[in-house]
Amino acid sequence: PPCRLQRPWEMRRFAVAFAYDGSHFHGWTKQKDPSLMTLQRPIEAALDAFLGPENHGGAVVSSRTDRGVHALRNVFHVDAQPPPQRRRHGRPEYLTVEEMLPGLRHFLRETLKPVGLDASLAILGVEPKSSTAYHARFSATEREYIYRLVAGTAQCGGRQAGLFEAARSWIVQEDTLDLESMRAAANILQGQHDFSSFRGRDCTAATPVSKT
Repeated sequence: PPCRLQRPWEMRRFAVAFAYDGSHFHGWTKQKDPSLMTLQRPIEAALDAFLGPENHGGAVVSSRTDRGVHALRNVFHVDAQPPPQRRRHGRPEYLTVEEMLPGLRHFLRETLKPVGLDASLAILGVEPKSSTAYHARFSATEREYIYRLVAGTAQCGGRQAGLFEAARSWIVQEDTLDLESMRAAANILQGQHDFSSFRGRDCTAATPVSKT
Protein backbone atom coordinates (compact mmCIF):
# COMPACT_ATOMS: atom_id res chain seq x y z
CA PRO A 1 0.00 0.00 0.00
CA PRO A 2 1.15 3.60 -0.52
CA CYS A 3 3.01 4.99 2.47
CA ARG A 4 0.87 7.49 4.41
CA LEU A 5 3.70 8.85 6.55
CA GLN A 6 3.82 12.63 6.56
CA ARG A 7 7.46 12.95 7.71
CA PRO A 8 9.35 9.97 6.32
CA TRP A 9 12.64 11.09 7.85
CA GLU A 10 11.21 9.78 11.15
CA MET A 11 10.12 6.51 9.57
CA ARG A 12 11.41 3.15 10.74
CA ARG A 13 10.53 -0.20 9.21
CA PHE A 14 9.71 -3.02 11.61
CA ALA A 15 9.39 -6.75 10.98
CA VAL A 16 6.68 -8.12 13.26
CA ALA A 17 6.35 -11.85 13.96
CA PHE A 18 2.89 -13.07 14.92
CA ALA A 19 1.00 -16.32 15.48
CA TYR A 20 -2.68 -17.12 15.28
CA ASP A 21 -5.41 -19.69 15.60
CA GLY A 22 -7.21 -19.23 12.30
CA SER A 23 -10.46 -20.93 13.32
CA HIS A 24 -12.35 -17.62 13.52
CA PHE A 25 -10.45 -15.62 10.89
CA HIS A 26 -11.35 -15.32 7.21
CA GLY A 27 -7.80 -15.16 5.90
CA TRP A 28 -5.46 -12.16 5.97
CA THR A 29 -6.90 -9.46 3.68
CA LYS A 30 -9.48 -6.99 4.96
CA GLN A 31 -12.91 -7.53 3.43
CA LYS A 32 -15.62 -5.03 2.57
CA ASP A 33 -18.06 -7.01 4.70
CA PRO A 34 -17.41 -5.82 8.30
CA SER A 35 -18.82 -9.07 9.69
CA LEU A 36 -15.88 -11.02 8.24
CA MET A 37 -13.02 -10.96 10.73
CA THR A 38 -9.63 -11.13 9.03
CA LEU A 39 -6.12 -10.88 10.48
CA GLN A 40 -5.25 -7.61 8.77
CA ARG A 41 -8.25 -5.78 10.22
CA PRO A 42 -7.42 -5.97 13.97
CA ILE A 43 -3.68 -5.59 13.37
CA GLU A 44 -4.12 -2.32 11.48
CA ALA A 45 -6.81 -1.18 13.94
CA ALA A 46 -4.28 -1.73 16.74
CA LEU A 47 -1.67 0.28 14.82
CA ASP A 48 -4.23 3.06 14.33
CA ALA A 49 -5.04 3.12 18.05
CA PHE A 50 -1.39 2.97 19.09
CA LEU A 51 0.20 5.40 16.63
CA GLY A 52 -2.59 7.13 14.77
CA PRO A 53 -3.52 6.18 11.18
CA GLU A 54 -1.33 8.94 9.73
CA ASN A 55 1.78 7.56 11.45
CA HIS A 56 2.07 4.13 9.87
CA GLY A 57 2.00 2.75 6.34
CA GLY A 58 -0.16 -0.36 6.91
CA ALA A 59 0.80 -3.98 7.46
CA VAL A 60 2.41 -5.91 4.57
CA VAL A 61 2.39 -9.66 5.20
CA SER A 62 4.96 -12.22 4.09
CA SER A 63 2.41 -14.83 3.13
CA ARG A 64 -1.35 -14.51 2.93
CA THR A 65 -3.50 -17.15 4.54
CA ASP A 66 -6.89 -18.75 4.02
CA ARG A 67 -9.89 -19.17 6.27
CA GLY A 68 -9.24 -21.61 9.10
CA VAL A 69 -5.47 -21.84 8.53
CA HIS A 70 -3.25 -21.45 11.61
CA ALA A 71 0.30 -20.15 11.93
CA LEU A 72 3.00 -20.87 14.47
CA ARG A 73 4.87 -17.90 13.01
CA ASN A 74 4.15 -15.44 10.23
CA VAL A 75 5.67 -12.01 9.58
CA PHE A 76 4.45 -8.63 8.41
CA HIS A 77 6.35 -5.39 8.04
CA VAL A 78 5.13 -1.91 8.83
CA ASP A 79 6.63 1.56 8.36
CA ALA A 80 5.98 3.60 11.48
CA GLN A 81 6.90 6.88 13.12
CA PRO A 82 6.16 8.32 16.58
CA PRO A 83 2.88 10.15 17.12
CA PRO A 84 3.10 13.99 17.22
CA GLN A 85 3.26 14.18 21.03
CA ARG A 86 6.59 12.30 20.88
CA ARG A 87 8.27 14.80 18.56
CA ARG A 88 10.30 17.27 20.55
CA HIS A 89 11.81 20.48 19.16
CA GLY A 90 11.47 19.25 15.58
CA ARG A 91 14.20 16.65 16.07
CA PRO A 92 13.85 13.30 14.29
CA GLU A 93 12.82 10.57 16.69
CA TYR A 94 12.31 6.91 15.99
CA LEU A 95 10.13 4.32 17.61
CA THR A 96 12.09 1.75 19.59
CA VAL A 97 11.41 -1.95 20.08
CA GLU A 98 10.80 -1.20 23.77
CA GLU A 99 7.89 1.02 22.72
CA MET A 100 6.64 -0.87 19.68
CA LEU A 101 6.36 -4.37 21.15
CA PRO A 102 4.32 -3.69 24.32
CA GLY A 103 2.31 -0.95 22.61
CA LEU A 104 1.24 -3.15 19.71
CA ARG A 105 0.51 -6.09 22.02
CA HIS A 106 -1.64 -3.95 24.30
CA PHE A 107 -3.75 -2.35 21.58
CA LEU A 108 -4.16 -5.64 19.72
CA ARG A 109 -5.56 -7.26 22.87
CA GLU A 110 -7.89 -4.32 23.41
CA THR A 111 -9.04 -4.51 19.78
CA LEU A 112 -9.80 -8.23 19.92
CA LYS A 113 -11.18 -8.47 23.46
CA PRO A 114 -14.71 -7.19 22.62
CA VAL A 115 -15.17 -9.97 20.06
CA GLY A 116 -13.61 -12.64 22.27
CA LEU A 117 -10.58 -13.25 20.05
CA ASP A 118 -7.81 -11.76 22.21
CA ALA A 119 -6.37 -15.27 22.77
CA SER A 120 -6.44 -16.14 19.05
CA LEU A 121 -3.80 -13.72 17.73
CA ALA A 122 -0.47 -12.91 19.37
CA ILE A 123 2.53 -10.71 18.59
CA LEU A 124 5.68 -12.80 19.06
CA GLY A 125 8.35 -10.19 18.48
CA VAL A 126 9.39 -6.98 16.74
CA GLU A 127 12.64 -6.29 14.90
CA PRO A 128 13.67 -2.88 13.52
CA LYS A 129 15.18 -2.90 10.03
CA SER A 130 18.00 -0.62 8.99
CA SER A 131 16.64 -0.18 5.49
CA THR A 132 13.29 -0.05 3.72
CA ALA A 133 14.79 -2.51 1.23
CA TYR A 134 13.57 -5.21 3.60
CA HIS A 135 10.18 -6.58 2.50
CA ALA A 136 8.26 -9.18 4.50
CA ARG A 137 7.24 -11.06 1.37
CA PHE A 138 10.12 -10.60 -1.06
CA SER A 139 12.92 -10.81 1.50
CA ALA A 140 11.75 -14.18 2.81
CA THR A 141 14.23 -16.96 2.00
CA GLU A 142 12.00 -19.92 2.85
CA ARG A 143 8.53 -20.88 4.03
CA GLU A 144 7.43 -24.00 5.87
CA TYR A 145 3.93 -25.45 5.77
CA ILE A 146 2.57 -28.32 7.85
CA TYR A 147 -0.34 -30.40 6.54
CA ARG A 148 -1.82 -32.73 9.13
CA LEU A 149 -3.83 -35.79 8.19
CA VAL A 150 -5.26 -37.85 11.02
CA ALA A 151 -6.59 -41.34 10.35
CA GLY A 152 -9.76 -42.06 12.29
CA THR A 153 -12.78 -40.05 13.41
CA ALA A 154 -12.91 -36.93 15.55
CA GLN A 155 -15.25 -38.59 18.04
CA CYS A 156 -13.03 -41.54 19.01
CA GLY A 157 -9.99 -41.83 21.25
CA GLY A 158 -6.87 -43.99 21.15
CA ARG A 159 -4.99 -43.67 17.86
CA GLN A 160 -7.87 -41.77 16.34
CA ALA A 161 -8.30 -37.99 16.37
CA GLY A 162 -9.28 -36.40 19.66
CA LEU A 163 -11.56 -33.47 20.27
CA PHE A 164 -8.79 -30.88 19.79
CA GLU A 165 -7.53 -32.31 16.49
CA ALA A 166 -10.66 -31.69 14.46
CA ALA A 167 -9.98 -27.96 13.86
CA ARG A 168 -6.28 -28.46 13.09
CA SER A 169 -6.21 -31.58 10.96
CA TRP A 170 -7.86 -33.25 8.00
CA ILE A 171 -9.70 -36.21 9.51
CA VAL A 172 -9.85 -39.20 7.14
CA GLN A 173 -10.95 -42.80 7.50
CA GLU A 174 -8.00 -44.98 8.37
CA ASP A 175 -8.68 -47.56 5.65
CA THR A 176 -8.78 -44.89 2.89
CA LEU A 177 -5.06 -44.05 3.08
CA ASP A 178 -2.52 -45.76 0.82
CA LEU A 179 0.68 -44.76 2.62
CA GLU A 180 3.02 -46.35 0.09
CA SER A 181 1.49 -44.42 -2.79
CA MET A 182 1.48 -41.20 -0.72
CA ARG A 183 5.18 -41.54 0.07
CA ALA A 184 6.02 -42.28 -3.57
CA ALA A 185 4.09 -39.21 -4.74
CA ALA A 186 5.71 -36.99 -2.10
CA ASN A 187 9.18 -38.10 -3.17
CA ILE A 188 8.51 -36.79 -6.68
CA LEU A 189 8.11 -33.25 -5.27
CA GLN A 190 11.36 -33.29 -3.33
CA GLY A 191 14.25 -31.33 -4.80
CA GLN A 192 14.33 -28.38 -7.21
CA HIS A 193 11.59 -28.14 -9.84
CA ASP A 194 9.88 -25.74 -12.24
CA PHE A 195 6.36 -25.11 -10.89
CA SER A 196 5.10 -23.02 -13.84
CA SER A 197 1.99 -25.15 -14.24
CA PHE A 198 1.00 -24.47 -10.62
CA ARG A 199 1.11 -20.67 -10.61
CA GLY A 200 -1.52 -18.20 -11.75
CA ARG A 201 -1.26 -15.50 -14.40
CA ASP A 202 -0.85 -12.74 -11.81
CA CYS A 203 1.98 -14.46 -9.93
CA THR A 204 4.74 -11.97 -9.13
CA ALA A 205 7.47 -14.45 -8.22
CA ALA A 206 10.73 -13.79 -10.05
CA THR A 207 11.04 -17.45 -11.07
CA PRO A 208 8.83 -20.56 -11.05
CA VAL A 209 11.78 -22.67 -9.95
CA SER A 210 11.63 -23.67 -6.29
CA LYS A 211 13.19 -26.20 -3.94
CA THR A 212 11.00 -28.37 -1.72
